[in-house]
Amino acid sequence: MSALMHYVLFRMKDGALTQKVKDDFENTFAALKSAMSEDIIDATVKFNCVRRDANMDVMVILKLASRESLTKYIPHPLHKDFAKRTDPILISRCSFDCEL
Repeated sequence: MSALMHYVLFRMKDGALTQKVKDDFENTFAALKSAMSEDIIDATVKFNCVRRDANMDVMVILKLASRESLTKYIPHPLHKDFAKRTDPILISRCSFDCEL
């Protein structure tokens, strides 16, 4: 089975990316990595440092053990709760997956 890279980019509403929200991103994906240690090999959260119209605000990078790991991650309660908290402050989100 090939490892899978899962990238998610988020565009937040103006003023929504507070330090509290940044901490929530980092804490949530650290908790997911811990809770799903056999499926999530690595989890990284990056924040945009250059403001341009075409840029997104946050990028989450997950290295997953397999495609099956993605199907476990999507419905995980920590992921679902995070989506409930962030959906109201998002303008858009996109994802991209590729095998290694």
